[in-house]
Amino acid sequence: GSFLTEKERYLTASFYRPGAEDAPRSPFFVDIVRRASQSGLSVSRSSQPDVMTTRFGPLEVADITLYMADKTRSCLAYRFEADAPDFRMAGFACGGEQPVDRITLACAVDRLDLISAGNDDDLARFFTSTEVRRGSGCGAKVAPGVRTSPWLDASAPIPPLRNSRAQTKVKP
Repeated sequence: GSFLTEKERYLTASFYRPGAEDAPRSPFFVDIVRRASQSGLSVSRSSQPDVMTTRFGPLEVADITLYMADKTRSCLAYRFEADAPDFRMAGFACGGEQPVDRITLACAVDRLDLISAGNDDDLARFFTSTEVRRGSGCGAKVAPGVRTSPWLDASAPIPPLRNSRAQTKVKP
């Protein structure tokens, strides 16, 4: 079945590192509509994106309603774009019985690891430089009334890096 008909949590993430091709940047809404349509989905509603801080930098996040075959699901759309190196990340996060909250999404993004950068030293340096900001807000007590979601245990230890290039020390 489609993820729109299921009650389970759902997270997509796409990563893009432009090469020699022309890769112009699009406004947030245009980008999420394109991503949804690539999965056979439509965006029936969207809020204006807010900006959250993650280890990578500012993450744009908006409440959206995805639609397909007479089914809808409330989700979050998110996007991150770095200039140096040119690196882009985007996706959707949908809750189960409850919507995914922004804190949980930011913690999930903070826990992303680079397994291998191949010969891309700029990308390896970028990920290494973000380690000093990893999980700074994850695991902390949240304000009263703010929903947290158990699918990501924010109090769990941060996983070690697996990329040997990223094991080098970073000066904060």
